[in-house]
Amino acid sequence: MKNNDNLEELNIPALSIEQRCIEVSKAYDLFNDILDPELRSTFTKVGRDPSPLFKPNRRLDIVHIRLLPESQHRLPRNFWSVGNCYYQIYHGYGWDQMELGAVLFYQSIYHKACGNGFYFDAVEQILNEVKLKRPKDLVFVTPRDGENEFFVLKRPFKALNYRSFPRDEVAKDLIWLINETFPKFRKLTSL
Repeated sequence: MKNNDNLEELNIPALSIEQRCIEVSKAYDLFNDILDPELRSTFTKVGRDPSPLFKPNRRLDIVHIRLLPESQHRLPRNFWSVGNCYYQIYHGYGWDQMELGAVLFYQSIYHKACGNGFYFDAVEQILNEVKLKRPKDLVFVTPRDGENEFFVLKRPFKALNYRSFPRDEVAKDLIWLINETFPKFRKLTSL
């Protein structure tokens, strides 16, 4: 069964890549409009985003925008990376057939650009603490699960709860996630 088949059963129209780019861009613009001005100057989106997300040997119908701190705000050192540690807004279908999209923090913890595991315990503790604040809303994936080498803390938006991509909630939840995690990440001792 295709991912879009489940959405059609809920009368949610399938969107093209171009339409999803527009939706993600509008969510990002709203995020930028309501973000505290001090934080707005701290973060930037990756230049070519929104872009389709590709994974080897996997078909993902996902468009995403990645956000990183500006270079002068990338603390601790060897933590943030365009491809391996960032905040993200995505819209599409791939991991969960009933998901319209999500906001998340992602870190490939053992990647050289992200400290080769140096931050493992601290990142896990921070993300666990944040997850406990909204246990019903957030999904936490950890390398301790044994199936991956990355951390993900995400707020998914399920099709059962929304008729379309909820741009307002996406923007507000990304701000909440950044406010809960970014100050704690900045306080970590650098390599």
